[in-house]
Amino acid sequence: MLIISHRPVRAFHTIKIKVIGVSRIIITTLSFKVLFASFHLIIWINEAITIWAIAVWSLVNIARLVKPHLKATALSVTLPVRIIGSLQWESSGVEH
Repeated sequence: MLIISHRPVRAFHTIKIKVIGVSRIIITTLSFKVLFASFHLIIWINEAITIWAIAVWSLVNIARLVKPHLKATALSVTLPVRIIGSLQWESSGVEH
């Protein structure tokens, strides 16, 4: 009788441990998915800023070809370049 009464308790503890283990695995998996998604979001934002800066930089250069006396404005050219950090605005040919 004593053995029969202890079996349900052991089974309960085993199930409880399994549930805790599964929940930890689920939490770990979800946290990795959130990290993975956030890295993809950061990459997407960086790509969007890069494309925007290249487009602005190209438009300013085209405008300078059409009107050589056009001065580059700080907001339209240097700000996107400073955000990216990889593109460098060369000041050769820009009149001060």
